Amino acid sequence: MLHILLAALALFFSMPSHALPQEDKPSVQIRNVSVTVLLDQILMYGQKDRSEFESKIRKIFETASHVFKKNFSITFSIDAFALWYAPAYLDTYDFFDPSLYYEWNPHLVLSEIAYIGKNNSSDITIGIIHRTMYIHKELEIETLDGSKFLIETEEPYIGYANADKNAAIVVWDEDSEHVLTHELSHLFYAGHTDEKSLMNETNYLEDKLMYYDDENWQIIMENRLRKFDKSFIP
Repeated sequence: MLHILLAALALFFSMPSHALPQEDKPSVQIRNVSVTVLLDQILMYGQKDRSEFESKIRKIFETASHVFKKNFSITFSIDAFALWYAPAYLDTYDFFDPSLYYEWNPHLVLSEIAYIGKNNSSDITIGIIHRTMYIHKELEIETLDGSKFLIETEEPYIGYANADKNAAIVVWDEDSEHVLTHELSHLFYAGHTDEKSLMNETNYLEDKLMYYDDENWQIIMENRLRKFDKSFIP
């Protein structure tokens, strides 16, 4: 009996330190972020069944929740859906032209979403629209002889977010789950990167990336408990 006890003691003291029993580290508490989803009226005209469409939107939020829960212990839950007209502007002033075309500027749309969000009880407000947004701007071109001239150009947006306004926009299409996850990341102050990452705006859709570069992972972790303060919204 004594030799069995001595053998057990010898085995115990020969075990490496990391194998000794330790108290379990407390797990990070899951943080749930509540969402109001605004549905663009024009988008809804093309939907046969609103409840079925809302189920599709819930699924892309579930995908985003899976990514955020795995990386940051954050989930998202939808409080409510609401119909809404996204503010648009005419790209021409010829009101006699039958081909009048309405466009969306992401700054205008986001301001409207934030205004609505200021008056609801959700943490954040997300607008779902049916068509790409554009910001028109002038670009200066310099020729080989040193001459400079301006050309008009436009920058397309399929998603847009502002962390201080607790709001984001997503264009509804086959890439919506990637766009949504990308824009939700901005609400935790993640920025764009040149690295191969979900936050690289030039390739995350093409490669269907759903992981983060180290810098943005750290940024979101540092802001995972941020307050969604509505006092910043004008």
